[in-house]
Amino acid sequence: MIWSNELNHWKHVLRVIKDILLVCSVVIGLSGCNLFGDGNDTFQTSRELWLSQGLDHYRYEITIGCFCTIAGDTPARVTVLDDSVSAAIRLRDNVDISSQQLAFIPSIEKLFDIIREATGGEADEIEVTYDRQRGFPTSVSIDYIKDAVDDEISYSISAVQAIQE
Repeated sequence: MIWSNELNHWKHVLRVIKDILLVCSVVIGLSGCNLFGDGNDTFQTSRELWLSQGLDHYRYEITIGCFCTIAGDTPARVTVLDDSVSAAIRLRDNVDISSQQLAFIPSIEKLFDIIREATGGEADEIEVTYDRQRGFPTSVSIDYIKDAVDDEISYSISAVQAIQE
């Protein structure tokens, strides 16, 4: 009789544990979901908002964080003409960034391409924040290989303004 009561007790404990594990697996499964639309919706909406402004000539400020040489040249004020980076000035000393280094500074349109590629499977983790009024990415953080060192890159964008050329 005592053994039967103990067996029933352990059966009850196992059912409770099973229920807890079921609830935890549902919560963990849902934590990766966005009930209000996926990240692609935000990406597409923001990109369309950015493109609707028709800015082919603009300036912006960028800070790049990475284990790379361009990081030392930022923050920088970037000039984009016809959707291509044409010049950049290092803000700390107002020195022009070399043409070789300009290749590593994306236009905002190119930054959207980088985000799309990263979210398409090229990166293990990506976090992006967009400007709500104008659509451009204000903060991008990409970790291409989660457990690797020195493969991460981040971009911070601000002070976007149209220019006449």
